[in-house]
This record gives sequence, structure tokens and C-alpha cells, in this order.
Amino acid sequence: WYFSDEDSLSAAVFYKDMDKPIERVVQAASGTAGNSRTFDNADSAELYGIEIEGKKAFQIGDDYSRSFFVAVNASLIESEVERPGEERRKLQGQPDYTFNLVLGYDDLARGHQLTMLLNQNGESIKDVGILGNADVIEESRLDLNLVYRYDLSESFTLRAKLNNLLNDDVAFTQAGDTFLGYKRGVEFQLGV
Repeated sequence: WYFSDEDSLSAAVFYKDMDKPIERVVQAASGTAGNSRTFDNADSAELYGIEIEGKKAFQIGDDYSRSFFVAVNASLIESEVERPGEERRKLQGQPDYTFNLVLGYDDLARGHQLTMLLNQNGESIKDVGILGNADVIEESRLDLNLVYRYDLSESFTLRAKLNNLLNDDVAFTQAGDTFLGYKRGVEFQLGV
């Protein structure tokens, strides 16, 4: 549904039937090599879900050159993979849900744009455990970024980004134990 040029709401259902999807797998290695990773084809996979998306803009002032907007996108996803001799499980790399929130301010007359992006994904299988190994799970985390843009002239634009403002832990687990964990740190980018 499009309520105006700026305001919308949509819902969609989706389904995919995959033949021999490629997945990243972890297998035991001996000695100092630790676990090794490679790619392997599962027999088949199914993926289905629902996605909801909406955007609402609020005009500021009478000249319509300034606005504030809110955009939301969310998906609930189910997946199932079939491999010979294994229990069915979800598809490698596919989270159970995704959620995105965007808040923005645009001042087109003065050339300013400020956008906040918030993202949350559910846990997903990073590496499929085969030959008796447990799956490596990438744990869910919250990510927050800010983007600023200023048009200095028709030819030059100043761009500034602050990425990973929450600096949430990046964590991977295997059989319930921490496999790997780290912080990415906050990143700042500036360019013209």
C-alpha cells in the first residue's frame, strides 16, 4: 500500500525450494591445524517466511524541504536443510528473524541528511558441523550506525559515518560453549 509518495506499508510471504545448496562446514583436523572449514552441498533445502516493511515521513515547515522519516523492515524466516544421515536443521547463514529500524532527517534546501540505522538479526549457523562436530552458531547482536551527509556544493559532498556505536559482542558458540568472541570496536569514516 502506498498512502503517498513517501508513506508505504507492505507485507510479503516467500518460499524457496533449493536443490543442493552450498554451505560452509567445519570438520575436525588433527595437530596444530585445529578445525578446518570447507564448502559442501546439502541435498536440498526449503526457506519460507513473512516480511513486513513500512515507511512514514513527516514534513517539517511549509516549503516541504525538511522532513523526518521512520522506516521499519522485519522478517520471520523458517528454513530446513536435508543431509543424508543427519537430522533436519536450519540453513547455514540464515537467521530466524531480521529487524531494521531507520530514523532520518533530511533538509534538502540546506543539503543536510542524518540517518540512524538499527539492525538486529537472530542467531544463525556460521559453520555446519559434520562428522560428529556440533554447528558453530553466530549469536544475535544489535548494531547501530549513524550516517551524516552534507552537500558542500554541486560537486562535493561531505560524508561522515559512525559504525557499530553499541560495540556489541561478536560471539560464536559451539555446543553451548564460546568458540570465539571479540568486539569490533566503533568505526569512524569521513570523506569528501
